Formats: sequence, structure tokens, C-alpha cells
Amino acid sequence: MTRRTHFRPQLEQLGDRTLPSVAMMPHLGGWQVAHAAPAGHAAQARLLGAGAGSYTSEAVPTDTGRTYNLQGSAVLAGVAVGQFTVAGTLHSVGFIQNGRATGTLTFTSAKGSLTLQLEGPQQPGFSPLPHTFSYHIVSGTGAYANASGSGHVGLLLTQAAANDPSHGSFVLAVTP
Repeated sequence: MTRRTHFRPQLEQLGDRTLPSVAMMPHLGGWQVAHAAPAGHAAQARLLGAGAGSYTSEAVPTDTGRTYNLQGSAVLAGVAVGQFTVAGTLHSVGFIQNGRATGTLTFTSAKGSLTLQLEGPQQPGFSPLPHTFSYHIVSGTGAYANASGSGHVGLLLTQAAANDPSHGSFVLAVTP
């Protein structure tokens, strides 16, 4: 004879959770991230968002690699919330055996600005820009003056013409 036991699940309370939600943002051609941070969180918070814009680059890469200048807009949540302009400079790996792409992105709104220092993974010389960078916040102004944090930036560049890497568009995603 088989004896049956009844399992009675119990609910346990979890700590504060912050869950992003994502919706299409037609004016950027990308994604908007909505975020509600729990009360009482300090400036060492998560930065989450998405953006898009255009880039330019010199026609011929130098021995130091190719430099990309980005201009666009983004929506951020977390330590900085709202609509931002984004400007930045990225440098691909140049004439070395192995190296890392680097750069900065500055997000600016009416409340202040945040500057992120970017570093890509190890790559062989003259590699294209990676699709993922690590970042850490290096400075802030206004409401973001004491902000700190780190995470990842996903970046996708699309050339305007097949054989012309000198200009095009970009989309980016910032994650904790």
C-alpha cells in the first residue's frame, strides 16, 4: 500500500527587488527601460538603459586604431533617471599584438551628467570594436555628483554604406 503525504507550500518574503520593464521607444528606434528603485538605495546603484544615435570615424585607421565619435540620446534608470543626450569617443585596438578597446560615454540631462569609462575584452591588434564593454562611473555633475557604479555597455555599430566605416548609426544598452 502506498502512503500519500501532502505537501503544503509556504511563502517566504524576499528582500527588495528591482525589476526593469521594457517597451519600444519609436523616436530612438530602440528600447526604453522603465525602472522603479526601492526606497532608501544609495548612489552606488544600478544604471540601466538604452540609447541610439550616429557615429563618425576617420576614413583610415592609424597605428593607434580607429577612433569613433558618438552622438545620440538615451533613456536611463537607476542612479540616473530620464532622457539624456549621450556623447562619447571609442578607440579600437591598433598596431599591437593584443589590447583592449577603450573609451568614454557622457550622459547629460537637465539634472547633471554622468561619465562612464569603458574597457573592452582582450583582442588581437586591429580588431573591430567589441560588442560588449565593462564600464565604471568616473565622474558626475549636478544630481549625479556622488554617483558611483559599474556594469556593462552593449554596443552595435551599423555602417551607413557597406564599404564605408567612416559613419553610421549605433544602438547601446547599459546594464548593471
